[in-house]
Order: sequence, then C-alpha cells, then structure tokens
Amino acid sequence: MTATLAAPHRRSRQMHATTRLGLVLAAAFVVACNTEPSPAASVEPVDTGGIRTFLLARESDLRLSLCNLALAARPVTGTFEGDESSSPDRAWVRDPTGRKLSIVWPQGFKLRFGQDAILLDELDRVVVRQGETVTFGQVNREDHAGTFHDPYFAGGIVFNGCYPLPAKPVIVSLPSPSA
Repeated sequence: MTATLAAPHRRSRQMHATTRLGLVLAAAFVVACNTEPSPAASVEPVDTGGIRTFLLARESDLRLSLCNLALAARPVTGTFEGDESSSPDRAWVRDPTGRKLSIVWPQGFKLRFGQDAILLDELDRVVVRQGETVTFGQVNREDHAGTFHDPYFAGGIVFNGCYPLPAKPVIVSLPSPSA
C-alpha cells in the first residue's frame, strides 16, 4: 500500500516542479518582452553614425511583435569594434578567430565615436563600447556568413531589450551626414 501511495505523490511533485518551471519561463518571457524598446513605427532619416539597421517586426496594428525565448545552438559572439574611417562597415564584431563579422543593428541604434566606438540604443543608452564582448544569444553562426553582403542581424533579445526580427528583414541603410 505504501508503494501505491508513493508513486502518485512522486508524480504530483514532478508535475508541481514542471508547473513552476513553466511559470518561471513564462515570467521571464513577459519580463523580456515588457522591457521592449519603443522605436518609431516609421522610418525617418536618422543619423545612425553610418551603421546599417533593420526594421523591427510589427503586428498589423504596428505594435512590436514578441521576442521568443529560443536560444541559438552556436550563438554569434565576439568583441565589439569600430573605426570611423572604415568602409563599408564602421562597426563590427570580431569573432574569437579574429574575423570581422558584419552586423545589422536594430532600428534606432546609433554609432558614435569619441576616443572609441560606442553603440547606443534607440533611447540613446550606451549598450556596448569598443573592446567589450557581445553575444547574440538568439543568432546562429550558421544562419549567415557574417560578410557585408550576408550579415548577421542583431535581433531577438539583445542588450536587455526585445528587438523582434521579421522573417524577411528590411535593411535601412542611412549614410552618416559626414559621408
């Protein structure tokens, strides 16, 4: 009789643990998506500092789409670098092998130069400085070549924000006014 009672009790604890895990993941998803940036719905001429940006995925009523929680098996990672005189990319990520990876940044991001390259989000908050490590946890290395003509898109949950990437990203290439 004890064995008969133990099995349902064990199942109940497993179901309770599974339910808690599901609630934790759902809460993480809601928090990540509720910290979403609020870039403009339209594309207006903005000084991006010479970087390429992509339009964010939107619902039919122009609200931002939600970011999912899927993680890349082999995420893009490396050191953020930039050079004001570099062309065509003025900012890139250098992977651990030393290769420059071309990145298209979320709509509203801007590149500024002082002593070093600084990347700002759509609210003008510094998200990364030259020499700092970046990881795009939802961007698979195998999805693109990382070249200027086949760049990686810094989409999904990036720099503590939700930047939903559409199925067919639209690159907004705006030259720097100094060009």
